[in-house]
Amino acid sequence: TLKCLNCRIASYSNYKSRRTVKFLIGFSPAGLITFVSQAYSGKSSDKFIVNEEKLMDRLEAHSDEIMVDKGVSIESECSTKCIKLHMPPFMKGDKLTPQEASRNEAIARARVHVERAIQRIKFFGIFSRTINLSMLGNINDIMTVVCGIVNLSPPILNDDKF
Repeated sequence: TLKCLNCRIASYSNYKSRRTVKFLIGFSPAGLITFVSQAYSGKSSDKFIVNEEKLMDRLEAHSDEIMVDKGVSIESECSTKCIKLHMPPFMKGDKLTPQEASRNEAIARARVHVERAIQRIKFFGIFSRTINLSMLGNINDIMTVVCGIVNLSPPILNDDKF
């Protein structure tokens, strides 16, 4: 347990209902991990991490694209840097329009590969249990090593799939 009250509050994730650390991880279309942020407290928003890590500055305008979950509000950052944003559409009313449904399916097909890569990270079990406070200073290095090992695993997609 963290002794600092502000640290305990900052690391608490309402989504997970416990204290957590959070990483932003980028993947290539082939499923390779191409970016790993530093660890942030569980209360940090995805938008905050994107801005803190200066992720948009690492992407190439008019060429790179980014896919995010619903609710990650980085539309303005993407449009400013001319980065195409893929986000599942929000339902307005009872159902999606045919165009939104088609876009949602395409994003879901790509998202499956992201989830597979994330599952490979979770397979190590390091981040699924309580981390000793003495290891907290090494958490960024631990994540870097785990992601490096995941990248050395057999590819998620065969060369003929993209």
